Amino acid sequence: MLKSLFIMAFAVFGILSSAQADDHIGMKPLANDTDKPTIALFHADWCGSCKIMDPKLEEAMSMLDNKDALKVVKFDLTDDKTKAKSAAMAAENNLTDLYNAKAPKTGFAVLVNESGENPMTITKADSIEVIKAKLETYIATRS
Repeated sequence: MLKSLFIMAFAVFGILSSAQADDHIGMKPLANDTDKPTIALFHADWCGSCKIMDPKLEEAMSMLDNKDALKVVKFDLTDDKTKAKSAAMAAENNLTDLYNAKAPKTGFAVLVNESGENPMTITKADSIEVIKAKLETYIATRS
C-alpha cells in the first residue's frame, strides 16, 4: 500500500513537470471525455503481444463510423517513468482499481463500463473484424 502511494506521488510530480502527449492509438488529452466509453490499453514498447494487437486495434478503430465515440486511456508500462505517469493517469480517470489489478500485464485492452468493471477485453488473438464488432457493441451499449 505504501509503495502504491509513493508511486502515485511520484507520478503526480512527473505529470506536473512534463505534459504527456501520445497520439498512438488515438490517444488524446483526456479532458472533457468523461461521458465517452473508455478503452484502457495496457501497453509496453517491449511487449510482443502489443506489437500484434496495437495495429489491429488501430485499424478496427479507423473503421468505426464514429471514430471519436471512444476515449482511449493508454497505460504505458514500458519503464518506471511511464508506469508512474500511467498510475497518475489512472487516478485522473477513476481507473486506479483497474490499473492496479491489470497493470503487471501488457498486450490487451479493456472496455470499461460505468461501474469500472471490464465487460470485454481485446487481445492479440482477436481479428480486426472481432475487435471492430466488440467496439461497435460496446459503443452501442453505452449510447
